[in-house]
Parts: sequence; C-alpha cells; structure tokens
Amino acid sequence: KTQSHMLTSYVDANCYMVVYEGVKEIRAGQEVDILPFDW
Repeated sequence: KTQSHMLTSYVDANCYMVVYEGVKEIRAGQEVDILPFDW
C-alpha cells in the first residue's frame, strides 16, 4: 500500500505481508519479479 523502502513498523510489515501474500497468489502463474521493498 505504502511505498516504503524500509519496513520498520510492525503494522507496515503486517500490511506488506498480507498484500504481498495476495499478490503472490494471484501472480503465481505470472512473472513473480516483485520485490518486497519495490512497492
């Protein structure tokens, strides 16, 4: 959601985890070249 280059907050990490999980599942058959800090 937020373009954070450093996950320092626990809430940020949680949000990233959830969003990344969903994106990872959706992009399972596609090129999964998305970096966690490249949001």
